[in-house]
Amino acid sequence: MACQGPEFIAMKTLIEAPEITVISELKKAIFDFTFNHVEKGLDRVTLKKWMSFRVDAFQERCNVIADEEFQLSLLWFYVQLKAEWSQINTHHQYAQMYAHKTDKMLHYQKGILSACINSVEKHINLLHVDGVTSFLSLPMNDFDS
Repeated sequence: MACQGPEFIAMKTLIEAPEITVISELKKAIFDFTFNHVEKGLDRVTLKKWMSFRVDAFQERCNVIADEEFQLSLLWFYVQLKAEWSQINTHHQYAQMYAHKTDKMLHYQKGILSACINSVEKHINLLHVDGVTSFLSLPMNDFDS
């Protein structure tokens, strides 16, 4: 069993690390969305950069944390994406309601955020979202002491 040495175990751990899986799925979601839903090449590049910036920042945070912290970091990334989706959706809805026009890039941003949120949701325990909701409902001065 030569395949059971330390190099094999390290390789197996690297391949199966949850952050590697999540980042890979997020990058695939970005590619799939831009390829299948965005018409113009320049819009694809702009949208990929816009979303990749968020994923890259998340990935950097994952590189400096312990394995047991990954789930919490992923949960906060999920909250960040959902908050941004909500802001963009609100802006998009008001633009349609009052200006009677659709900003294509807002539509794309909303769509790519949805695709990435769906990718992340497969890896988080949605019951932990209740804890985050409770935390967010408390005023900041409760934490300043």
